[in-house]
Amino acid sequence: MDCRPSTFSGTKGAVGLLHWFEKLESVFEMCECPEARRVMYATGTLECITLTWWNAQVQILGLAAANATP
Repeated sequence: MDCRPSTFSGTKGAVGLLHWFEKLESVFEMCECPEARRVMYATGTLECITLTWWNAQVQILGLAAANATP
């Protein structure tokens, strides 16, 4: 999280989602984030309804399976 990734709350529609993806990819490269940790890193940037959605996924799948999502 030292690379200060953009947060994502899901309120800016598809364009906001695409911008978040682009920013995360840049942060992953700059910080040399390993593939296996990218989902865990990305979910640390979720806020509001997107965080609620992620927490539901963790409840359904379990944390290990949710973090293994490609």
